[in-house]
Amino acid sequence: MIKSFLNKAKLNNTQQNISSKKRDIKLANVNKANEKQVEFVLTENKQIDHVYAVKDNQNYEMAFSQSERSVYVELEIPQKLLLDVDDKLDIYFTINREYFRPFLETADAMSSDARHFDIIPGIHRSAYIYFSKNYKRAMLQIKQMKDIKFDKLVVVNNKIKLFFDKNEPILENYQLVLERWGHYLELQTTWMPGQVTADFTEDVVNKLAIGFGYSVRMINKTNENIPIRVNVKNTNSIQVAKNNRNMVLPFNWVKFNNLKEYTPENGKSYLFYPSEIQIDSLYLEYKERQIYKKIEFEKQCDGRILLNVNLHEAAYLFKGIHTIYEKSDLKVLRGYNDIAKIQNIKAMPDILNMVATSKNNITKFTFETEINVISISLNIKGDASWHKQMLNKKLDSFEVNSPISSYNSIIVEYVDENSYVQSSISKLKDIYVEIG
Repeated sequence: MIKSFLNKAKLNNTQQNISSKKRDIKLANVNKANEKQVEFVLTENKQIDHVYAVKDNQNYEMAFSQSERSVYVELEIPQKLLLDVDDKLDIYFTINREYFRPFLETADAMSSDARHFDIIPGIHRSAYIYFSKNYKRAMLQIKQMKDIKFDKLVVVNNKIKLFFDKNEPILENYQLVLERWGHYLELQTTWMPGQVTADFTEDVVNKLAIGFGYSVRMINKTNENIPIRVNVKNTNSIQVAKNNRNMVLPFNWVKFNNLKEYTPENGKSYLFYPSEIQIDSLYLEYKERQIYKKIEFEKQCDGRILLNVNLHEAAYLFKGIHTIYEKSDLKVLRGYNDIAKIQNIKAMPDILNMVATSKNNITKFTFETEINVISISLNIKGDASWHKQMLNKKLDSFEVNSPISSYNSIIVEYVDENSYVQSSISKLKDIYVEIG
């Protein structure tokens, strides 16, 4: 049941002091259910009446829904908390007007990413729900951000250079930082008239995860390190990422369309990308939370890569695959695909180097080397049906009693040198050689 949202309310009993009643409700787990919700999994099936962010005995109601032991809290900041100050609040669940702190016993053993859940961004603010390792109870952290505007940003030779109007005062008390999940990496910052430069030291570079976007921020060293958003003219997103050569470059999200997968009998998957991109890294994203598993792959020709996993079998645990790659414009790019939406194809593009000749309405197909052919399937023009012929022979060629012009494409099913069954598809227009 969805509860009301964004209502600020004084405690019903003005004599009641929540902080004096530190009762806990234990959690079995916590994960990011999707981009808009974090899931609190209770150890027992209890009906939650309200979810509040609480400070100074004032309640700020947060939207949530519940399904048995799972409580789904919306990743948004209550409007009444959109103030011009930083704030940290306790999160409470209520059951029959009693207040309970969500308590996660395993928080001290979890990584920072697994304990922090970013709030949907608001103007000039960042926020997250988190569990500290020591306290182990749910909190809401809100950080206010102001903008410092620059004319231009350049990322080169593991340095960030920001340019601004030389008439602006030098802001020597500000330092550039990289931010992800509410955590900051400080950079060596040098201010000059009209320019600020930050160096990515070897220590900083080693702390960056390959292919993950880090936001460029500034902190005021004399004002409690409050983060300030960097704003560059005509630029929507100011993020950088590291590639697998330890170079830090501008970062952008992109979309991949029509990604194709082929899974032969050896249980691994081939993926087919546009041939012009250079794949850097691949990550699988878990279904239950925004955690990633890096996977190994082998680059082959024409944008084809061989994974060390079977994507179809991995789909029970992972929801998508993230592709980190670069193009000639010196940017790190990241594309995402739902595993369920990747098109599965019957065979790989031609890897047999077939040629064909046609004479007297007979077409002869020849391979580069002798192979153990199981079957051939021809796609007939007109009705687009497939005609399959079983061979089960070791051949370097075979003949079809029809002219090559009768067909669109051919699939050859064969056994490779590792005794795995493979399939190779070719468009006949691509392998046509001559008419005898």
